[in-house]
Amino acid sequence: MDKRDVSRADIENILKTHKVDYVEVKKFPRSGQKAVFMVNCESQSLILKVYNVTPYYTLDQMEYTCSTDMDELKIQKYEEIRLLTMYIVREVNAAKKCSIFPRMLITEEIKEYKIEDHIYKYYFEEAVSGVPMNESIYYSELNTIPQIANFLSEALNLVKSMWTISYVHRDIKPSNIIIDGEKIKFIDPGLARSADDETLTRTGMAMGTPRYWAPEQQEIQSNYNWTFKTDLYPLGLIAIEMFIPEIRGLPESYLKDMQFVYGKWCERDDSLRAKAFFREVIIKLSSDKIFRRANSIGKLQEKVDEFKED
Repeated sequence: MDKRDVSRADIENILKTHKVDYVEVKKFPRSGQKAVFMVNCESQSLILKVYNVTPYYTLDQMEYTCSTDMDELKIQKYEEIRLLTMYIVREVNAAKKCSIFPRMLITEEIKEYKIEDHIYKYYFEEAVSGVPMNESIYYSELNTIPQIANFLSEALNLVKSMWTISYVHRDIKPSNIIIDGEKIKFIDPGLARSADDETLTRTGMAMGTPRYWAPEQQEIQSNYNWTFKTDLYPLGLIAIEMFIPEIRGLPESYLKDMQFVYGKWCERDDSLRAKAFFREVIIKLSSDKIFRRANSIGKLQEKVDEFKED
């Protein structure tokens, strides 16, 4: 069965169903199984997220298999839909429980849209003002240690807010960080995991964006005990890219090689203060050994704050 992307007509049908009187609909670049649209209305702007959860693998089996055990394939079909829906469920649950994420609008629950055998799940959320970090001033100009310290202090506040309710984002990256003046926001908590969640992660499954994921995300066990330390790791890598722009164009292996990075860091600034920032902040964020990362967000923030002024 051929995959089918959600169409303009589908979006118009969804908006009509919920009586959304829109002026303009803008589609963002596609990301995996998710299609995202900015819906501009007279009084506000909305984000519509549509996930394709069609169980193509099982449907192909049902079409071509010679097996007579269709009941087993039907069970497999619903399990495939459940797994494909996992991302959007986590995103919505995180938004409901953690105030730092965009609020749901229009509907209180995830909705379903079907066309023939194709199944889509969708919901609306508030549009967040600002621009993605990789399109912001942080990625267009050279950053100083105090500027990076200010960014990290704000980001650590968000990590602390999540961890207060035992949430770990697990997909912090520049495109998931929105810059709005001096404020920053995290979005797309589709991989967010609460300590209270039932086990949904499969053994051996990699979670996150490879360039920024922590080592423990590469191949995990289903009962892995996630902590805020996983969210510290990408913040250190982002700080490195802020201070050494040329690293953004290098493979992730260079970004995660702290000896290589330290050499580049000292080429940019070999002052005692710059070296201290690397040793006392960057390594405490992005050590490949989780036990070497900071044990306390608050104490790490205190250290970061020491570098906010020249």
